[in-house]
Amino acid sequence: MILSHRKVAARGGMTLVEIIVVIAIIALLASLSAGGYMLVMRSQKLNNTEMILQKLEQALNAQKQAFVTQVRNGDIPEEYIAAAGGDRTKAAAVWLNQGGRQVSKYNISGNAAVPEPPLLTQEFPTTFDEAWWNPRYRKPLGGGAGPPAGGAATESSECLFLALGFARGGQAFNPDQAMESGTVLDGDNNGRKEFRDTWGDSLRFRWDPPSPRPAGVELQPKVDSPTNDPKP
Repeated sequence: MILSHRKVAARGGMTLVEIIVVIAIIALLASLSAGGYMLVMRSQKLNNTEMILQKLEQALNAQKQAFVTQVRNGDIPEEYIAAAGGDRTKAAAVWLNQGGRQVSKYNISGNAAVPEPPLLTQEFPTTFDEAWWNPRYRKPLGGGAGPPAGGAATESSECLFLALGFARGGQAFNPDQAMESGTVLDGDNNGRKEFRDTWGDSLRFRWDPPSPRPAGVELQPKVDSPTNDPKP
């Protein structure tokens, strides 16, 4: 009876194999839970980034339309009108770069005639070179003899921040106040703020469709995020 009792008592604990199986099950459940959590977090970041892009494009379209209306109503510098032969309607169309036309007045630099960028891209530049033609942007860009070196991943986003800082036709947009925390910052410490997505990557600003484009197709501002890159 004593031996039988000891055998029963000995069977009351878990064997090493059973312990290993339990640990494996716990590890599997933990990995599944972590994977699900990462998927949820990625989906949330994608949704938040999409909201950022929509807010910026809405602000851009509102200010673009206000600016276009202002120009079409005749608020055009006299030298632009002269370049269009005195035709104010033609001047508005040319300087807004409607219909794919690239005609512009010329700035004489030495012996070379350098065409200015279209007025719309001077007002809402995607590069420092375009921004340099607009006197309002020269001081924020350093105010030197020429635009800063471009090509950085933050260039178009920095231009976008500068452009949205001006009120046009009653359309005011303060990027620092209107955007969520962490969206507006100087991530590369170059003295110029830019817009970033929820992963901290700089957003990209462009005009669509790119030139050359079919006649009659109006430029539309586009803001996107490098979300196609692999992200955790």
